Amino acid sequence: MKRFLLAITIGVSALAATAGPVRPGDVNYQAREAFLTEFGHVKNVQWSTTANDLLRASFVLDGQEVAAFFEADGTLLATTLSMKKEQLPLRLRLSIDQAVKGKTITEIYYVEHPEQSAYYFSVAGSRKVYRGYANGVVQEAAGILR
Repeated sequence: MKRFLLAITIGVSALAATAGPVRPGDVNYQAREAFLTEFGHVKNVQWSTTANDLLRASFVLDGQEVAAFFEADGTLLATTLSMKKEQLPLRLRLSIDQAVKGKTITEIYYVEHPEQSAYYFSVAGSRKVYRGYANGVVQEAAGILR
């Protein structure tokens, strides 16, 4: 359950700024090895920390922005992918249109987590973060503000 709650936090933090950059040489061995095991030798990886002390590895894979979140012991908690609205499942796109009523979506991230994956998005002019699922359910992300 703790890791699932962290995944929700990751979904929201994907939409927010990171706490600070980390030089590649300062990333601990466990996190580096876990990254290599999961993603191979991806180039141009930018490491940073989040407000809740997770390590975030940001990179581009096949033209898509990706971020992987690790605990200090190297445990991969979740992966996020930056998305465009056109890439979302049709049912979810229609539900989002109803929920935001013509407002502009500023960012969309897919958060992949072993327990539950979801899409997180923000809307122009609002501090709210929303969570959506492929089945069309859209809700505020537990009242979390950016």
